[in-house]
Amino acid sequence: MSNTEDYLEFENYYIASAKFASISCAVDLGIFEFLKDEPSSSELLALSLNLNRHVSSALLKALESLNLLKCESDIYYLNEKSKNFLLKQSRYYQGNEFLRKAHPEILQRFKQALQKGTAALEYRGQVITNMWQAGSIDKETAKAFTYVMDSMMAYPANYHAQNSSISNHKKLIDIGGGSGAWAIELCNMNSHITVEVFDLPEVLETTKEIIRRTLITERISLIPGNFFDSIPKGNIYLLSNILHDWPEDECLKILMNIHRDSEDKCSLYIHECLLDEGETSPTFTCIFNLLMAANHNSSQFTLKRLQKLLEQAGFKFANVDSNVGYYQLVKFDKVN
Repeated sequence: MSNTEDYLEFENYYIASAKFASISCAVDLGIFEFLKDEPSSSELLALSLNLNRHVSSALLKALESLNLLKCESDIYYLNEKSKNFLLKQSRYYQGNEFLRKAHPEILQRFKQALQKGTAALEYRGQVITNMWQAGSIDKETAKAFTYVMDSMMAYPANYHAQNSSISNHKKLIDIGGGSGAWAIELCNMNSHITVEVFDLPEVLETTKEIIRRTLITERISLIPGNFFDSIPKGNIYLLSNILHDWPEDECLKILMNIHRDSEDKCSLYIHECLLDEGETSPTFTCIFNLLMAANHNSSQFTLKRLQKLLEQAGFKFANVDSNVGYYQLVKFDKVN
């Protein structure tokens, strides 16, 4: 098992093309040129350049995190770095290189989201989140997405299975558990625990394949269902990398279903990459936030925003249970 520094390094590799594309997109849409003569609020910039407010705000925060803009009270300014290398009249202009070398698919997705308000992820012409919400995802789409999520979640699940209070429980329900990455790692590292993986039936077909390879099948059960409809009854739940996929009103529906269907004494663990309260750090999470805004019209959370959302659904903050890489595991308890 590699150490956490190695994992952090690979997370940064993962986000690198989107980081590059965010700068390329800002160059292409004239954001640095717009700020050349006068600073601007995020709202005025979006209005003047005819950009979606939510996505452009995420882009500006990402550029601030990359130290290419500075911001005071939501007024954005160029800094010396952007003046030297990202203004066309500068002798040292590098914008053309960013446009030439940007990942074309990511750059186009960012531009589409900024100009049209959405660049929803699609598979074979259908929006993935729409299929997920309706419970109508086809097996091929489910399989492709589930294997991607498995590769992303296996390491942090292994870490938390050894270093957090989630492993102290005898039974856990992983809501939207996808590949079963958490179930596999928790059961592999803790002989006393059993895990129910709750997800769409089409997803669980792939979950079976992945779990079968691990030979840890006797303490993992698969429960088909849709978290927008109902949740299996239990008292310990996990939502890992789920809330950032949905706008807050949809997140609230999921959380209220958990509150309604759970036992009176219940704890809920939320696993997400959290932004700092200024929403400009860590850079990885700022870029991830831009991806979520572009792909799903959603966002990464700050801890305060996450607490406020959970409070609306009837859960109180307990503690940040553990951290690995850019991920935090946060525990909440049900309020009756």
